Amino acid sequence: MTKFIISDTGEYTNISEKELIKNISKYSVIQICAKISEYYHILRGKPRDRARNYAALAHLANLATIHCPIDKNLPENLIDDNTLKKLCQMVNAMDSNLARKIDIYKYLLIKANSQFVYQFNHSYNQAISFFLLNNIRISKFIENFVEMPVPTYFRLCVTLAYSFNDNGYTHFDKLISNYVPNVQANIKTLIKKFSLSAELLRNFKKTKKRYNAIEIDLYSFSILRDFPIYCIKDQYFLPIPGLLLNKISDAIYYDIIQSY
Repeated sequence: MTKFIISDTGEYTNISEKELIKNISKYSVIQICAKISEYYHILRGKPRDRARNYAALAHLANLATIHCPIDKNLPENLIDDNTLKKLCQMVNAMDSNLARKIDIYKYLLIKANSQFVYQFNHSYNQAISFFLLNNIRISKFIENFVEMPVPTYFRLCVTLAYSFNDNGYTHFDKLISNYVPNVQANIKTLIKKFSLSAELLRNFKKTKKRYNAIEIDLYSFSILRDFPIYCIKDQYFLPIPGLLLNKISDAIYYDIIQSY
């Protein structure tokens, strides 16, 4: 795969959200999300390029899970490099259009609710190193929430994050078979907490205010931030690996607060 920078808008300067969604909906959700995961892995060792690419990839993954046809089987072909670049350019172009057209304060508030770049980096060590593993009181809260000892939780979460291939895919049976029987129950608990079916994700989008508070889908709070693993039957997909790493570390504070 050829590396490219997708922070520009290409030829799509005046694209509307309706046109953007129409173009994205030509492809299935996995055709897009598996390609996003592939590109994410390529960028992992290139910090300068990550900052310019991650936001567009995250927005595109959010829109794909909401609007693209749901795959019944694994697609034979993913979108190609050039198609991924064009779709991301459309996302950037729409973002630029809104920045020019709406009130600047409203735009900033919308962006504050959106997927900022830092949410997709790999700098999630602070929560683990300084608090979660060392503070006994917090550890007790976490153990009650995750239903397993804290060291076991983090060890299995990191293992889970690397159980997906470069296209962000794994099958449930294959995933479970990687673990001995007494660990499989813990893995199933983690899958239940971190994954959401394609159908339920779209239902959440329609019914839960958290995910539809903003009329513009490009800036809606991505459900993948709460459930980073996307499930179709027994197939599991991880479009943005950084979201799972964030979910198991820094974001766990917010999950604990909401659970009480």
